[in-house]
This record gives sequence, structure tokens and C-alpha cells, in this order.
Amino acid sequence: MLVAPVLLLALASAPHPALCDPMWLPISRDANAVPMVVHPLADTIADVRSPRFSASGPIEALEASLRGERGPQRLRYGQSALMVDPGSTLGVARGVRVVLVPWQFVEDCSPAPWLETALWAPVDTVSFLTAWLRPRAGWIGDAPTFDVEVRGWQPTWRVGETRWNQSREGLLTPTEFLALYEGLPTHSELHSAPLLRARVAALRRRHPAIVDREPARTMLGNLERYAASLPR
Repeated sequence: MLVAPVLLLALASAPHPALCDPMWLPISRDANAVPMVVHPLADTIADVRSPRFSASGPIEALEASLRGERGPQRLRYGQSALMVDPGSTLGVARGVRVVLVPWQFVEDCSPAPWLETALWAPVDTVSFLTAWLRPRAGWIGDAPTFDVEVRGWQPTWRVGETRWNQSREGLLTPTEFLALYEGLPTHSELHSAPLLRARVAALRRRHPAIVDREPARTMLGNLERYAASLPR
């Protein structure tokens, strides 16, 4: 079993973090991405729609990436999943079948087609992830369709998480991780130390059963250290 990695040292030490750098466990959230808990299935479906992120995602970069492909374009696939918990903002009911289309990102943070297995999310385990909901015209098989930045760490948290040592208090469940994530500051709020401290205080007040268990304890500790590093 892996020990807990050192998280977000770049964020904690740099006043202007590169938000597109790979981060496993975040201290902030993308205000335009949708957090959710899903149960990935061992089913794939061809993405015959014009693939694009929603209006809040990097449409121009994605379409430029697709136009830049050389040779025959590889057929893309989405992976089916059942919605377990849509969070507080997503208008998709629990138990609905959805489609998750994976994307990878290149060094300049531009999205690029996914070239690995179509079954990219571990099946038969409940997982937390973030994604962009496509406009309805881009749905596959009339199912709510989400574009997912995989980049090596999504799903971010899942049942039976093996990337973190078990603790005596027990690790967060994916649904508890969702509650924690929804209370994190947005990327645009990372410049304000008072606001960050207020976010941490609100999370501790609202979720006392969550904040002292891993990985919440480490994530909030990283956020507090980052806030302390900001100019006064």
C-alpha cells in the first residue's frame, strides 16, 4: 500500500500556482467543473457526437487539438456509469445512467484525445470525480454526457482507495469527499488569505465528522499553509 504523498508543494510554496499542473488532492476547485460521485460500469459507447467541453470549459483549445490530429482519427468512447450523488448543483437524478468521456492534457494544458483504454475508470467501485456537462446536443445515446480531465489521477477518490494509507479514524467515503470538495475555495479565490481562512472555518463548522479524517485533514492543512504564505 502506498504511503500518503506530499501534496501540492508547488501550490504551498508559490504565490501564483499553475492551476493546470497535475494535482491529485486539491486545495481549490474549478467553479465551472461539476463534482459528482458515480459508479463506473464495464460498458463503453462510441462518441459519435462532435466532442467538446461545455460552454464553461476550454472549447477553443479542445477543438484546435482535434483539428490538429494527423492521419485517421481514432474513434472515441465514453464509459457508462450510474449517478450515485450529483452534489448540490447538478440537475441529474441519482441512479441515472450517464456517460463519461475521458480526455488527457498535454504540457501546455491543452486538452488532447484520450489514447488509452476506453474503460479508464475502475469499474464496480464508487468514485468521486469532476467533469464538464456537455450541452444536450452533445449527449451520447441520449444520456447526460460529461467530459472528464483524467490526467493520471481521476477518479480523485474512490471506495477502497489504495493511494493513501488506512488510518484509525477511517478514510472519507466518496460522498464525504464530495461534501468537502464543494466547500473548498474556487481557483479565483486563492489570492485572498482572509477568504481562505473563512472557507476552512466554514468547513470545520459544517462538517466536524469529516475534517479530522484523511485526506480532509491533510487537504485543509495544505490550504491553511498556503493561506499563511500569501502576502499580508
